Amino acid sequence: MAKTKIDQNVLFKVGLVAVGYFVIVKPLFEFLGLKSSKDDKEAADNIENFKGWNPLYFQEVSDAKKKTTYITTAGADKVAKQIFDAFNWYNDNEEQIYGTLRLLKNQVQLSQVCYRYSLIYKVDLGREIQSRLSDSEFTQVVNIVKKFPLL
Repeated sequence: MAKTKIDQNVLFKVGLVAVGYFVIVKPLFEFLGLKSSKDDKEAADNIENFKGWNPLYFQEVSDAKKKTTYITTAGADKVAKQIFDAFNWYNDNEEQIYGTLRLLKNQVQLSQVCYRYSLIYKVDLGREIQSRLSDSEFTQVVNIVKKFPLL
């Protein structure tokens, strides 16, 4: 049986390429938001973990007569419009989205905004934000929303 000799030069080049990818290219792409990091993927998968993204959650709370702070329909419409206006075909205003979401006090208010957004713009707000923003930008949204108490 004949043995094949592996060229040391080829092994060195393959190793160099692998190290270059994992040490330089991958972290750079994650930093620039061109590639999702593990944390970004976990955040994107967690949208269902927040009841506030459910447009009907505020009605469940209201039907159960739980005490919480609601916003008015006009207030929810205003927040929904501010988020909608932050979206653009060529560049989204992420800071406007973050700032607008920070105005909300709890998951119930987020749910009210999601409800009004779906009625006015015929789109699910959580899915719209998730599809429009990069994973790292969406992670920032998740970090804002996860600070909201349920009620």
